[in-house]
Amino acid sequence: MVVEIFEKAILALGLKPMQVFFRMGRQVRWFVCVEGDDYEVKPFALIVYDKEGKAWVLPTYHKPIREESVFNIQYFEFDGSVRVNGNILDRKPEYDLFKDDTQGND
Repeated sequence: MVVEIFEKAILALGLKPMQVFFRMGRQVRWFVCVEGDDYEVKPFALIVYDKEGKAWVLPTYHKPIREESVFNIQYFEFDGSVRVNGNILDRKPEYDLFKDDTQGND
């Protein structure tokens, strides 16, 4: 998907966009966000959306994350984990941008 679709959905949730990583054709690969202001307590330090709008979160709050932060995002196929700067992220479906109502109850 293109960045405009992601950005509209992210802003609707009240999140602060930080950085976008693109794949071929200017399609979003990763979209990095934070919640609210730097001074308020947040449940997550970082929210990262993958190319499908699925949410991955860094559950521990460190220090405020700024726009100047450099994010090294890696996907590990062998265990399905996503890592930012070596920190393993947790999957949080309730924060997904695009709800897929077509999925069956397996």
